[in-house]
Amino acid sequence: MMYRLAEFEVAKPEPSAVSDAPGRIALERGDVVRLTETEELDQWNVPGWAKAVIAQGHNPLEPDKWGGDRSRAVYAVACELVAREVPPELVVGILTDRDLGISAHILAQKRPVEYAWYQVERATAAVAQRGEAFATNEDGKVYRDHQGNIRLALRKLGVELRHDTFADRSVIEGLDGHGPHLDDAALTRLWLEIDERFRFRPQIEFFTKVIMDTARNAPFHPVCDYLDGLQWDGVPRLDRWLVTYGGAEDNEYTRAVGALPLIAAARRVREPGAKFDEMLILESEQGTDKSSALRVLAVRDERFADDLPLNSDGKKVIEQTAGKWIIEAGELKGMRKGEVEHLKSFLSRQDDTARLSYARLPVIVPRQFVVIGTTNSERYLRDLTGNRRFWPVRVGRFDLEALRRDRDQIWAEAAARETEGASIRLDPSLYAAAGVEQEARKMDDPFVDSLAAALGDRTGKIRAADVWKLLGIPAGQQTQEQNGRLGDAMREIGWERARRRFGGKGLEYCYTRGNRTQTERRIEVALGTAGWFVDDAASDREGEGDELPY
Repeated sequence: MMYRLAEFEVAKPEPSAVSDAPGRIALERGDVVRLTETEELDQWNVPGWAKAVIAQGHNPLEPDKWGGDRSRAVYAVACELVAREVPPELVVGILTDRDLGISAHILAQKRPVEYAWYQVERATAAVAQRGEAFATNEDGKVYRDHQGNIRLALRKLGVELRHDTFADRSVIEGLDGHGPHLDDAALTRLWLEIDERFRFRPQIEFFTKVIMDTARNAPFHPVCDYLDGLQWDGVPRLDRWLVTYGGAEDNEYTRAVGALPLIAAARRVREPGAKFDEMLILESEQGTDKSSALRVLAVRDERFADDLPLNSDGKKVIEQTAGKWIIEAGELKGMRKGEVEHLKSFLSRQDDTARLSYARLPVIVPRQFVVIGTTNSERYLRDLTGNRRFWPVRVGRFDLEALRRDRDQIWAEAAARETEGASIRLDPSLYAAAGVEQEARKMDDPFVDSLAAALGDRTGKIRAADVWKLLGIPAGQQTQEQNGRLGDAMREIGWERARRRFGGKGLEYCYTRGNRTQTERRIEVALGTAGWFVDDAASDREGEGDELPY
């Protein structure tokens, strides 16, 4: 709620610090109070320059002050008002009042009132530390390599350091011309600023360690904060998001596999490394905004990636996925069998381990992202046994405007269901439906048709080398990928890989089909004018002495 100043008795503020993170004092936040006119500030002896900036957004007598940086002007005024003991609720009211020029910078933020409180809390901390002295030796010289002195300098400068645990990077607020990310340039400017303002210069290595430690002692998670700040309105959207915004068919399977990845995304940021090794696959013609829809869902562009680091080592995976919430696995049709195996292995991992650049020890980084596939093809699944990881859904063109409009409520519902402990596993009652969808996407393999035609409904045992002859592929041209395809094709038509004796010789790799008696029959091939074929006349029944005891 908001009130006018005249409705309250004037009293000195009594801010209650509920935390003392570096550079900031968290205040108990009361109802925001508005000014009727800037002259009301005279009771706190607010100087004219501050009232001018409040009214116009700048001081006409010093137009170049702060270099046109509105954030610096806001901070300077906030510090002045706090120092004059203006109630924090009124300071927030001033900073967010559309009728006052100073509000332009605040109202440009995503959450203006929250940002205004943040500025007041920073100012409160800075004002509180103005009288605090640096630690010195007996001669009065400031200790340069002193943690307390460095942290006090940060507070006096109004600089706040925090660590983003989602992107695993430190951020800085309050250093003119720098931020939000803490980089080498910001570190150098901060080091020199302390030297210029307070006349002590820590050793840079020690200074860097104190700065990074200070940031890590003030962690935050922007995605968890985003989810925790949402309030679901109770209108169901999550289950049908693929239907409503992507034109998918409305059925129990589509509703389930649409909702599960988003609930899993909420769980993985709240419980990094949570097990989720399945992948929703969105399939449609090119140019239907599949990637754009995933980017919208990621909330911010930097939290989306369309380059899954599939064949990278742990170090590259950690570096490329840091700060990513949704990662797209692009066109799947062109993937070779080995790459498909890499993808399945990648999806099954819950964390990544590596020794990062300049680090002394290896780190284990639990995953906080989910992978969603996209394809323009209708048939792209290769393997018979691993397809259960993939949840294909046919979609149309995404309505990006509607998705962007409702995105927060979709995530609010996903977060609410995650909080309730919703499972992120596909319900067993939908396994059959998923199997139908997966089978419909299986790529046709010419090996299957060729071998089915050549072997028909025969039972017995046939050498692996003879199966290659039926395909017309000489030994010198057989690749590892083709070996895998051959095995998959034979299994698909009912044959199993085994080792058997042929004609009293040693064990040979072969394929068998049928019961124990039927697999005693040896199937031979012969070369005819049209190529290799099964020679039934040469095939025979061998004694049980040729059968392996297993």
